[in-house]
Amino acid sequence: MESRFSRPLVIIAFLSLVSCSSREFHVDDADSHGTAVVGTPDGRQIEGTLTVSAPLTSEAGNGRTYCTLPAGRVLVAKYQSGFYRVYTVNKKPCAPGVADSFRGWVPAASVEIADTAYFGKVTRVMPNSKISVESQYATNQIFCTGSKCLINEPLYGKDRCYVHPKLAGLVQNAAIKLDRKRPGHKLVLLDCYRPVYVQQRMADLVKDPMWVAQPRPPRFGGHNGGIAIDVTMRDVSGQRIDMGSGYDEFTARSNYAASGLTAEQKAARKDLRDVMIETGLKPYDGEWWHFSLDTTAEPLDLAL
Repeated sequence: MESRFSRPLVIIAFLSLVSCSSREFHVDDADSHGTAVVGTPDGRQIEGTLTVSAPLTSEAGNGRTYCTLPAGRVLVAKYQSGFYRVYTVNKKPCAPGVADSFRGWVPAASVEIADTAYFGKVTRVMPNSKISVESQYATNQIFCTGSKCLINEPLYGKDRCYVHPKLAGLVQNAAIKLDRKRPGHKLVLLDCYRPVYVQQRMADLVKDPMWVAQPRPPRFGGHNGGIAIDVTMRDVSGQRIDMGSGYDEFTARSNYAASGLTAEQKAARKDLRDVMIETGLKPYDGEWWHFSLDTTAEPLDLAL
């Protein structure tokens, strides 16, 4: 399963060592990274735009309404449950006599975040004829085994894929290689850059350290730095290939070499892995969908 600078960079060290057996903090994610996190939900905001006027409330989805913010520029801190936490541009209170009314929550649908807002730390991968972006964490069905999902709320406000600049070109190369190996197939991007605050939210909701670990220094997952991607494939008819387990399925079937796979499922996993390795990415045996760049990157906590 994460900022050049027009304002001084706020780097805050936070969060402790976590078990290497935990999801997103396994050995193959040790390409990550030091203890400093670029941006925190209330320490570093990114540029955003309110496309329409929107109520600014003290809580996500409820609480006190401070004021109605006009359309225009805002500073975006984080996403949660259909709302973005934002700050007024000059961090001036918008409600008379309410000192904290310079920040609050607005409906996510009213907020647009430009690709340039991430300070060059990550770059966007656009869908095309060989790539499909289907961010699983922008849906409300996450960590599913069969019909049971452990998280039923979106964790991202945008269905987008951002990656470290060193990874961007390799993603396109992988899609081209996949099309050559399996003509007409598309590379499906399920997860890319993941803010640290999202990792924390995942851990808070699931509370299963065997699969979802607390984000603690000095080990952050490759997704937090934008150097890991989760992928699958679609065939010529547009159907997802049967890989023998669901994406993010918390069972032994998610292991690349799981027992009980059909010949077709084994072949699909092998073809996907071969393409990614040929492109220069590292696989992770515990998750057939996870591949990472063999480099280091600072963990990011910039809103998505």
